[in-house]
Amino acid sequence: MKRDETVDVAKGLGILLVILGHLAYYKGIPFRFIFAFHMPLFFVLMGLIFPYSLSLQKYGHKAQKLLLSYYLFLFIGVFITFGVPGLRKSFALDGTAARFLLFEFQPECFHVGQLWFLIDSLMVITLYFLFSKLAFLPKKLSPKTKGVILTVVIFVLGVGGLVVFNKTDNAFCIPVLNIKAFMRPALPIPDLPLKLDTAVCALLFFYIGVLLNKSGFKNKIYGLKTGYKIGGIVLFGLITFAVSRLNEPVNICDCQFGNPVFYLVGSLSGVLMTILTACVLSRGFVKRLLAYIGQNSLLIFSVHSFLILIYTAIINRLFDQNYQGMQMPFRFALVGLLFVVLTVLPIVAAKLFVQQRVTRACRKEVT
Repeated sequence: MKRDETVDVAKGLGILLVILGHLAYYKGIPFRFIFAFHMPLFFVLMGLIFPYSLSLQKYGHKAQKLLLSYYLFLFIGVFITFGVPGLRKSFALDGTAARFLLFEFQPECFHVGQLWFLIDSLMVITLYFLFSKLAFLPKKLSPKTKGVILTVVIFVLGVGGLVVFNKTDNAFCIPVLNIKAFMRPALPIPDLPLKLDTAVCALLFFYIGVLLNKSGFKNKIYGLKTGYKIGGIVLFGLITFAVSRLNEPVNICDCQFGNPVFYLVGSLSGVLMTILTACVLSRGFVKRLLAYIGQNSLLIFSVHSFLILIYTAIINRLFDQNYQGMQMPFRFALVGLLFVVLTVLPIVAAKLFVQQRVTRACRKEVT
């Protein structure tokens, strides 16, 4: 099946924003803008190329790929953590680290906190597979009715998750009006295992992508004139920026959504802005480079934290600072983005080289 290069370019833009967001100063304007939509973007793009009807065989294949990736990068994290003296010295499997490792499968003690996305993606496709099978179970209902049931269930769960699992202290606060439209539930909701609380919320964005794919969204938006695309980029970019300034700093990984209405508006407008930008960048070297990065976004997402650690160590030594991730001035963050990209591309090339060699060897064995 031919890859959708526009989606690959959007993924490439998204992973560059992820790296920049993990370097830039927490609560600064670039950080807040990027975090307003960068992870919902990946879930929407995942749904945008996902089959509406998912068989058990296809689900098993996708789940296996995510699990293999998870354990591969976890092993790399363990190897690097115990192989680098500074990381080995600071290693401590305390109560918090054990909870991440055993309960949430997000072992930050091994410096691979980004692995949450792999587990979360697995939980998202698992929930979608289960709900789609349950919705289509009654044989007497028409396919349209079953589709409506599935849509209602996922939207109710997803929007409800943004409210119930929201860990923002000032949730529903509207800064401009200085009032609280609603109140957060009085009883705190504990973290769910396997990042299920995050997955329920991410499922909403994933299913929006599935619906857009089913409705022919890609053909419609790809066919727009360039002027309309640029106008959409500006419009949705301004909406995302405004919402990121009005809302609290957000992070879907930690279920921090601020005002859920603002979060939904900012996320979806940022997603549309990025997809339209990918459409405009539809030719030339920039497109090929971004598509190449996007095709390997999962690998880059999983290893970029190690490269950020190396970069911060270099900056701290050169400028006698004590920066950590999400603490750098924007100028250092931009240089860090360039450093990570230039470092990770040879790793990606090596991975593709090994894959090609293995594929050729397998073909020779078969013949």
